[in-house]
Amino acid sequence: MMVGLRPTRFAPSWSSTSLLACGLALGVPSSAGAQDPIAEFYKGKQVTITVGFGSGGSASLYAQAVARHMGRYLPGNPNFIVQHMPGAGGLVAANHSANSAARDGTAFTITDRAVPLEPLLGNPNAKFDARRFGWIGNANVEYTTCIAWHTAKVKTLQEANQFLEEEYWPEWNERFARPLQGVTDMHRALTPQIDLASALSHVEQRVISNDYTFSFAGRRYQLARQQVRVGMRGKSLRIELHLSGTLRARFEGQYVELNECGIKAPAAAVKTVGKAVRKDHNRGGKSDWMEGFFERPGPELWQAVRTANERN
Repeated sequence: MMVGLRPTRFAPSWSSTSLLACGLALGVPSSAGAQDPIAEFYKGKQVTITVGFGSGGSASLYAQAVARHMGRYLPGNPNFIVQHMPGAGGLVAANHSANSAARDGTAFTITDRAVPLEPLLGNPNAKFDARRFGWIGNANVEYTTCIAWHTAKVKTLQEANQFLEEEYWPEWNERFARPLQGVTDMHRALTPQIDLASALSHVEQRVISNDYTFSFAGRRYQLARQQVRVGMRGKSLRIELHLSGTLRARFEGQYVELNECGIKAPAAAVKTVGKAVRKDHNRGGKSDWMEGFFERPGPELWQAVRTANERN
């Protein structure tokens, strides 16, 4: 038994910007005289169209056009507003529509055609079940064209499918497929060209300084002397911190050897050379023991005489 890729066939395809709603059901009254509950619900309401892309793009323009005219055709003639919620190619808006937006028919979402497929492809960031969306329609239709070089042996879709089934996929499976060792073994061995430690490492970019050093995590590193080449100064260096704690650097796809720089001793304070200070009690005329002496009031004469007599 071989593990390979299932053949895929080419077919004409079209793409669109899809308009979705969560928990929305549209209808028309059964007769002109009957009361329309949908019109009663939407009367005086405000409907929000969330666009999964930034303002100024084609999806935003489609939303503005829908908001301008759709209120006239929806029972109750509600007002429409447009808000933008870009991110992850429309996935953020789809998550918002499924988990946060109102589910009473007052929240529409415009997103990419491929977004509903994200849960099927195993995207953990897709927090919705696309089957619970109510598809309303497309704001536009785009056709995808497949072309081939004039010297290629494939000229039609039928020839392209035949090439896939008879040549491309058999060669792919022969080169990359591996026989299963058991029903639970669904993994393929890594090729020598794949460095798993590098793929799982934390990567940052640094610029090589004039002395061929760079800083990382509070430490300074320098390229080994034998690794230095002309034109490295000012160029980008890929820094990889592996899960094992090893730090490696790659310059233009090649690993280079590193040396951690020693911690430099703090520079000693430079003493100012000047006139030597006197060592006597007056400290070179800067003593402060007489400071304020003459401003302090002295005792009366008779008090000074009595104090002197008492001491004697």
